[in-house]
Amino acid sequence: MTMTDDQYKATQNAVVEMCKDVLMLDLVGFLNCIEHTEATAHLMDPTLWLKGNARLEAIKRCAVAFRGAQGAAEELRLLVLGEIAAGKDVFGTLEPFQ
Repeated sequence: MTMTDDQYKATQNAVVEMCKDVLMLDLVGFLNCIEHTEATAHLMDPTLWLKGNARLEAIKRCAVAFRGAQGAAEELRLLVLGEIAAGKDVFGTLEPFQ
């Protein structure tokens, strides 16, 4: 599959926006809360735990994946900020991360 220049730029911009979003998340704290829930919820309300556990596990897998993506997003953020500070926005399309 090939992309047009516009599709490529739109996808790049969407990836940058997702990186900004993932950097704002406290995934360590969120995953700690999930661990606490996993340790106690089945004792507090076994019926609810049986109903919601599969969804919680799926959410946890996503959060773990996003936690891994935070490292790559931080690397991109630092590169973009460095380029802008040096007056060398290589692509001319990336705005600074806030």
